[in-house]
Amino acid sequence: MSILYITRANLSFSRAHTQNILKTVEALRQHGDAIELVAQKNSLALFISVLKKRLSFSVLYFRDPYIWWIALFARFVLHKKVIFEVHGSYEWRMGAPFWHIALAVSTSAVFITKKLAEYYRYRKPFVVTHTSGVDLDSFAVSPEILRTLRTSLGLAPDIPVLVYAGSFLWYDINVLLEMMLKIKHPAQLVIVGAKAYEEQELQALAKSLGASDRIHIIGRVTPALLPPYLLLADILLNPLKITYPSSISSKLYEYLAAGKVIISTRGGANDEVIENSRNGVLLDDADSALFAHAVDELLSDPAKMRQLSDTAKHDSVRYTWDARAKTIKTLL
Repeated sequence: MSILYITRANLSFSRAHTQNILKTVEALRQHGDAIELVAQKNSLALFISVLKKRLSFSVLYFRDPYIWWIALFARFVLHKKVIFEVHGSYEWRMGAPFWHIALAVSTSAVFITKKLAEYYRYRKPFVVTHTSGVDLDSFAVSPEILRTLRTSLGLAPDIPVLVYAGSFLWYDINVLLEMMLKIKHPAQLVIVGAKAYEEQELQALAKSLGASDRIHIIGRVTPALLPPYLLLADILLNPLKITYPSSISSKLYEYLAAGKVIISTRGGANDEVIENSRNGVLLDDADSALFAHAVDELLSDPAKMRQLSDTAKHDSVRYTWDARAKTIKTLL
């Protein structure tokens, strides 16, 4: 099978959305698939590219529901197989019908959560493979690098470190700052990924809470530079606050790969990755008291922390880019 992956995205490894596209294409190529990626911001230009390449591909792959009409043309005029990767549902509001239309014109689908597949009740061939993946090799970080990073952040050497990393969109970061007032054990919080205005707001909140000395706010870092921050943690935090069928935190795969204890809200589908008391701790809501209680319970039970950390590391192999490509290949 020769695949043409089409997108209107501006491709960059610095953004999770486009990293998903680039890494998926790379992984499929490593499995020997002939796959070409075409990115055009303009939909008409994208359509023209598909038309020009009509003799060079047998499968059209896309994840943007608004270019459903190109997929329709590819399937019914060019007689190509069409695979749609589904990332959304009713949370798109006015855009929600386009997800249904894109699915209707596809011949098969890739859903990013089991709950999303159940929501659409899709009757054609499909697979479920989560939205992102992880490069396990990137977590082979030397102790010296970690010591240097810890020192540069001004972290106390013998006090547990709690870390959140990633975008703030759809996450209740304020809950984590408020949590610091309720934790009984000594702890220090590191938040990685703040935009400039977010950093200022969080610093102001930390000051108003009287917790500035225990809270460290770090700006945005590229995915390639993220692993050392996760490896510094004793506990990794994930306060996702939305609960749609597609609401799953892609950061969880990196969290697992770090081999650290994870405390996460259920979100919409985080429980498809995190199993409570097996490879992490699941909370029903993004609530500061719930997070504080979970942190205190874990810090009081080192044996439980070791078990959760070891299982998390073991489970991370399920969520590599290679594993994702193997699942998608079953539809080809």
